[in-house]
Formats: sequence, C-alpha cells, structure tokens
Amino acid sequence: MAGDRIVSLQVLRFFAAAAVIVMHIVGPWRWTIMGHEPGFHWTMLGAAGVDVFFVLSGFVIATTGPLAEHRPTGAAFFFRRFTRVAPLFWLLSLPFIAAAAWVGHLNWPQTAATLFWPVASGVARPPYLEPGWTLCFEMAFYTAVSLLLVGRRLKRNLILGAVILVALLAVRLTTGLSAARYLTSPTFLEFGLGVALAMLRRHLVRLAPLIGVALLLIGLSIYGFEAANRLGPYVTWPVSVEGAAAMQRFVLLGLPASLIVAGGLISDRAWRGPLMRFLAYLGDASYSIYLAGNIVSDFLLIAWIRTLGVHRPILMTAVIALLAIATGVACYRWIERPILRDVRRFAPKPRAAPSVLPAVAVD
Repeated sequence: MAGDRIVSLQVLRFFAAAAVIVMHIVGPWRWTIMGHEPGFHWTMLGAAGVDVFFVLSGFVIATTGPLAEHRPTGAAFFFRRFTRVAPLFWLLSLPFIAAAAWVGHLNWPQTAATLFWPVASGVARPPYLEPGWTLCFEMAFYTAVSLLLVGRRLKRNLILGAVILVALLAVRLTTGLSAARYLTSPTFLEFGLGVALAMLRRHLVRLAPLIGVALLLIGLSIYGFEAANRLGPYVTWPVSVEGAAAMQRFVLLGLPASLIVAGGLISDRAWRGPLMRFLAYLGDASYSIYLAGNIVSDFLLIAWIRTLGVHRPILMTAVIALLAIATGVACYRWIERPILRDVRRFAPKPRAAPSVLPAVAVD
C-alpha cells in the first residue's frame, strides 16, 4: 500500500477491464471459426473481469462509505458515486442513442436501462451502450449503501434494509415481479463478498504476502479449470444476471474473484516498482478503458475482419486490445478526469461522522 493507495487493487482493476475487452474481441472470431456458440471456455474467461470488478466495488464502497474513518452522509456519498459513473457513461451513450433514433429503434426499455433501471419492460434489457449493464447493478448498490448512511443511524438502517430485503424476496417468490427479481439478483452477492473483505481488511493485511500470492494463483487456477472443463455459465446478458444462471455465475465466477481480490489485498506490500506504478495508473483509467475501450474495439474489430479476415486472430486480438486500452487511457486523461473535476464542484459540503477504519484512495 502506497500511503492510502492500494496499488494491487488498482492493478487488478486494469486487468479486469482489459480482460473484458479481450473477451469482446474474441467473441466474433470465435463465432467465425467455430461456427457456433461454444458456451464457457477459455475464450469467455474475460467475462470474469466483470465479477472481479463487482467484488472490488463492494470492497471500495464499504471502505469509503460505512467503514470510512470519517463516514460521509448519504447525500454526499451518493453524489460522489453517481458523478463517478453517470456523466461519462451518458456522454459515451449519446452516439448509440442517436444511432437508435436514426434507424427508429429508440425504445423505453433501453432508455430506462440507460438511466440505470434495466427491468422497465418486465425483463432485463441492456442500455444502448451495452457494457453499461454492469453499471445498473453498481448504481443499485450505491443507492442501497447511500440509504444506509442516511441520518447517521447505520445500525437502524441495516435493520430496515434487512426487512426490506426479506420483503423483496417474498415478492419475488410469490409474484415473480421483475423489479423484485432484479433487486434480489444473486449478482449482488458479489458486492457482498467485497464488503466482507473490507470488514476483514485489518486481519488480512497482517498475513504474509505469500498467502496472498497463493490465493491469487488459486483463483486464477479455478478459472482455468472451469474453462478447460466447460463448467462456467453462459455469461451473456441477460441470462447470467437473473435466476439460476446468476447464482451459477456467483459460485463459479464470483467466488474465485473474491480469492483474487483477497490475494491482491494481502500481497499488496509486494506490488512495488515502476511497472506496478504504471499498471496502477492504468487501473485509475479502468472505467474509461471499460467503456471507451469496448466501443473502439468493436469498431476496430469490424474494420479488421472486413479488410483482413480472421486468419491471424491472436495478432488481431492483441493489436485491437492495445489500441482500445490506449483509447481508454486518453479518454480518462482528457474526458473523464475533467468531467469529474467540473462536476464535483457542485458536491454537497461533507458532514462526516467518525467510524472505525481508515479510508482508501481507490475511487
């Protein structure tokens, strides 16, 4: 840990974003070469980057919210998280919204999903900018944590939250209402794993770094084993975020992700040197890499296949991924950071209540 900055977790954020980009590139040529959707195997491993993101998010949100040394108010916390996610996402969504309007495909379900409510039509639908489906879960989680911070009555709010959760589960079981299915999706358990790691943080950082390295290798090995034996879920939207498929994803992708994040946290003292600082900077840019990089990779992939075909897929994947990551870093430097700087001038003045754990500089 460099000061309050957890370098290892920032590095993991970068690799998670890069893994998702690689999966999006590999998908189309997998179809072209194999002629069918083979389900989960090595070409789908990048999907686990999303699960690593969710666990990391649970850790960060818990540590900078309810467990922060100076616990923020619910309003201040929500404003910070909302401005971290929404402005860039909506800005990058504009071309896709315009394209949908041009061809007459504007529709309420996708518009609502772009506003972070993906079940407006009774079934889960992605936003116009499809990678944003993960942000719907992020925003629901941020909202729940913000409500826990209201009135500085954390214990009371936790009890009320538990009662509401039980009620939602009852509604889901008795009516199958789409909103209840979404708000009780097993996907949220992955955020819970990150929260658990945040609560255990003081104990974990005292362990030997070699234990962390071992956990990292175990988590990665589990992914490799699942891929080799086709044990993972069908990870495309929306089947992997609802019902039995979502629980399968939590078990097969979420649990190993928690081992990887725990391993990074425990072994953070060993993540030093210029290379780690560079990778941590790329981790700072991971949100832009995830959004802008995926947009660019889609366009580059279409251009590559139309001009050169898929005769050298490994080279194609490497070149497009590097260009996509570079685009994401540029987006972070010249779009995301200026937006955050300007928007947060309007942040509510913080009024903090003391808590128990030091904050971490992982935004």
